[in-house]
Amino acid sequence: MSGIFREAYLLFRDPVHIKDVYLHTSVSEALDQAQIRAEIKLNGKEQITARLLNPCGGTVAEKTVPLEDGGDLAFDLTDPVLWNAECPKNYELLLFCGEEILHFFVGLKRLEIKNSVVFLNGKKIKLLGVNRHDSHPLLGHATPYAHMLNDLFILKRHNCNAIRTSHYPNDPRLPGLCDLLGFYLIDETD
Repeated sequence: MSGIFREAYLLFRDPVHIKDVYLHTSVSEALDQAQIRAEIKLNGKEQITARLLNPCGGTVAEKTVPLEDGGDLAFDLTDPVLWNAECPKNYELLLFCGEEILHFFVGLKRLEIKNSVVFLNGKKIKLLGVNRHDSHPLLGHATPYAHMLNDLFILKRHNCNAIRTSHYPNDPRLPGLCDLLGFYLIDETD
């Protein structure tokens, strides 16, 4: 099973563009305040517009700032809608830079471990999960999107709420699908 088994594509970009985005989230202990912070790296100076949408699609806030080589954009939220596997509500963050629009789903949650017990948003959770490999009966490691989505629907039907990507990172689209469909993800890396 050698060869290219993930998507390969060419991307034409503006001369000044976003090189990297790292999203940080925090939720207060009382679960009534939250912050979404985007750490942005650019390869020059450009005006960045960030728009945050709530889980229903309404605009929560919008900011436009000039950045040179990078910087941070933060959104403070009161009474945030929190994410969990049973009700996976996600905010959407749109970043506009020149002709490009970058889109991110952001689930807000407070994860803690107290006395060897995992708490999500102040409530005990139990992980009911499986190991998952990128595999297809005919294509090997070249797992089509529809096949990956079907795997997740099968897991949901069998009351699984957690996935461990066994021994290597799975397709980069998997974490986003887990956020959308409601799975806790233990993502191994090389």
